[in-house]
Amino acid sequence: MRLPTTHTTTHTMNAFYISRLLAALRSAKHVLGWKIRLAAIAAAVLLPPAGVARADSMSYSIDISSSLQLIEAPNSSSAQSQVSQQSGLVDRVANNNPFVEITNTSTTADITNIQLTLNDPESVIEALKVLSSDGTPTGAFATNVYGGPATSIDISLGTPLAPGQSVLWTMELAPVNGYSNTGWTPGYQNILFPGSNPIPGTNASIAVTYLDPSTSNTTNSPSVLPDLDTFDDDMTVDPATTCCSTGTPTSLYSLDVPSGSVTPTSTPEPESIMLMVLGGVPLAVHVWRKRKRAATAAAFVAVGA
Repeated sequence: MRLPTTHTTTHTMNAFYISRLLAALRSAKHVLGWKIRLAAIAAAVLLPPAGVARADSMSYSIDISSSLQLIEAPNSSSAQSQVSQQSGLVDRVANNNPFVEITNTSTTADITNIQLTLNDPESVIEALKVLSSDGTPTGAFATNVYGGPATSIDISLGTPLAPGQSVLWTMELAPVNGYSNTGWTPGYQNILFPGSNPIPGTNASIAVTYLDPSTSNTTNSPSVLPDLDTFDDDMTVDPATTCCSTGTPTSLYSLDVPSGSVTPTSTPEPESIMLMVLGGVPLAVHVWRKRKRAATAAAFVAVGA
């Protein structure tokens, strides 16, 4: 008569342990889900979202003039007086030796390299002189100021231009086939912007390389200069009205050139990765313990059955 009792008791014990096992599994699932959600929240906080803009606005301004005085001090009456008294010969020579200044107007990006290329088929660059202390010519002008003739100059900035800083250079422009070439129109206004030349070409182009200091990502931004009439005429000195010289008017032209923005790919920083690893250790231990308990309970039920 004890067999039914024993059978009933065994089934009762099995049901008891099974209910305990199911409750443990439900609790583990609940706790594990909470831990996973917590880990996901931590990851979202620690890592920058993909595609989020740690973007940096990149831009530069370009100033061009045949007068160094106007480049350096456009509002100086003394500089204007010196320019106004230049002779016609000095003006003609100066117009073939323009000064060009690039100023970094980006928000945080640095500038590491500048390349200017002539697209006028009748002109070349005979000489280059970088007037900023940390600008170094490369390419055709790497070892000699008179390293040309070349149609392109390349200036590498050993110390990158931070926002607000400038690099200044002058260059000698000349006809590709010598000064006897009747198809050549002198003056940087015609060589850099040759749309009105007898043999027209495309305006000169400038490629600026930007560096994002926070990510070390670089971006090259090439662009063809627009026509000269789109530049701002910041200052013009006309000798005919200011003095008695026979020279032609000398202008300082400037233009702001926005170059878009760079959005570097989001990459976890080493510190963030380490924090995630350390933060995941308690979760891994918790899961291991829950699995061990569940396996023990299942084994106990199997033995009882």
